[in-house]
Formats: sequence, structure tokens, C-alpha cells
Amino acid sequence: MDEPWLRRLDEAAKVRHTAGWRSFRVAWSESLAAAQRRRLAAEDRAGYESIPVEPDEFGCLINAQSTGTRESGEGT
Repeated sequence: MDEPWLRRLDEAAKVRHTAGWRSFRVAWSESLAAAQRRRLAAEDRAGYESIPVEPDEFGCLINAQSTGTRESGEGT
């Protein structure tokens, strides 16, 4: 790590009232979590692109939610 980066880390730690290593650990954890969310979102997009939702595929569920009733359909 270079000096300017370490200075920024120390400044951020002072603002958060924590040790520099703790600020680094929190930032690294947040970065890993964000990367995981992006990976999962990309997998979801790829899945829906490979098997698109059919028109009105969820119509009976949406109708049941809006009316507060339970309708029987395929797979129930």
C-alpha cells in the first residue's frame, strides 16, 4: 500500500473512531459483499435470459394477491 492510500485510511478511521485496520476490514467486507450481490444479479439475469418468463406466467398469483384469495393452479 502506498503512503497516500494509508493516509486516507487513517483519516477515515479517525472519522469513524476506529483503528485503521478495522476501517480496512469493514471496507474490504463491504467490497466483497457488493461483488457477491453483483455476481448473483448477473446469474439471475442470465437465468431469465436463457428461460424468459412467459406472458401472464404469474397472472394467477398476482390476481390472488390483489384479491386476497387463493386460487388453485398448476403445481399447487
